[in-house]
Amino acid sequence: MRFFILSVLAFPCFAFAGPNVTPDFTCMNELPTTAFYSKPIKNQDGDELVEFKVEHHFGAQNAPIFSGVVTAHDFPMLKEKADVMKKLGNTFTVRFKKVECEKHGDQLFSCGHGDDVEINGVKVGGIGFVTRVVTTKVYEYTMTTNEVNFSFILDGMSYDMPMSFGPDECTFRN
Repeated sequence: MRFFILSVLAFPCFAFAGPNVTPDFTCMNELPTTAFYSKPIKNQDGDELVEFKVEHHFGAQNAPIFSGVVTAHDFPMLKEKADVMKKLGNTFTVRFKKVECEKHGDQLFSCGHGDDVEINGVKVGGIGFVTRVVTTKVYEYTMTTNEVNFSFILDGMSYDMPMSFGPDECTFRN
């Protein structure tokens, strides 16, 4: 049930998914803040996997923890989420089986599973990531950005690590 909720929130396009793929991309700002790396690998048994790495270049205390409208009422919840993100460390890597990953279109990927995983000593469950392409139009100006969101569940609460990147800050190799 926990993974189902995560799937609906983080991966709304599952019903329209394409074939299983091993996403291969890098998203990093010009002034590196939080970067996401995804690449295909094989384990010792020859199984195809996706290695997804998160790196906070200025430390986990600067990890992205929220995207959207914030009110003063949200501050305690945001502090709690920030404290959890710090526990995951400055850099961590998680893996997904190829069958847990799907391509939904150009630069649109998702990987996820409901298994428990340990990230730098913190046991989390229901991990996943999704990439998005967002187009914003203001007057006659149109801007396209890439978004990457890593999600997980800890103690029954969902956590997101969202980050937006300019069109030249992500390299998709498939």
